[in-house]
Amino acid sequence: MYPYGDELTITHREPTGQDGDGNDTFTTTTTTVVGGFAPSISRAVRSHEMLGGRDTVITETLAFFPPGTVVDSNDAVTVRGETYEVTGDAQDWRNPFTGWRAGVVVVLRKVTG
Repeated sequence: MYPYGDELTITHREPTGQDGDGNDTFTTTTTTVVGGFAPSISRAVRSHEMLGGRDTVITETLAFFPPGTVVDSNDAVTVRGETYEVTGDAQDWRNPFTGWRAGVVVVLRKVTG
């Protein structure tokens, strides 16, 4: 489907309970697929800095997965050596005229600093 795509490793995190401090605990599994990765290229998908006592860089980008790939908001995705958090719900990308399924699109976010 993506002959020149990137390897995208999805880390699925399932809640299993809480620790002694009340923080959620998770079990993880990983799945690797070949998909697409779009570096920050538009107004809605961007990288910017904020000052709040320290420099923080927030990078948002898009990832494209083969149709039927399961990705949810608890997951993380590693691509090109960088790990991003999934932001929001995955979207099933379909052509409204032909019904062709292009794949699953998610917004990824990485915060550093």
